[in-house]
Amino acid sequence: MAASKYVMGVPPIGLGPYIREELRKIELSIESVLSVPPNWSYPPLLNGWLDYDAANWMTARYYKSPLGIVYIQGLIKSGPLPSIAFVLPTGYRPGNNVLLSTISANGGTEMLSRLDIRANGDVVPISGGNTYFSICNISFPADQ
Repeated sequence: MAASKYVMGVPPIGLGPYIREELRKIELSIESVLSVPPNWSYPPLLNGWLDYDAANWMTARYYKSPLGIVYIQGLIKSGPLPSIAFVLPTGYRPGNNVLLSTISANGGTEMLSRLDIRANGDVVPISGGNTYFSICNISFPADQ
């Protein structure tokens, strides 16, 4: 339809119900994606890494959202630095290595720390302390 036949940005009256129906379908799709509760997986920890005070703090866990975003949470302790804390399975790994800043503690001293998530799935605390090591608030797109 030519622009001269209607005001720009306002579709002809005949398209209104169709557009409303298509927008409603999109809205329902978004609602269905957002309403899916996380299905957390709890990885086996390696190389001496342990969950930090599981009664009071989040344990190491991960999940992938319906949109393909991987989330990692938890607080771990006691493993040597650097060493693999756990391995993400295929489908939950980044396309390239990811270098992250996080926080850890050595005794009572908190410090800025480095965590690598490698394309092969290795989750590796690189530097910092191991009294506790935060793996909270981590997210990245899974390699498809």
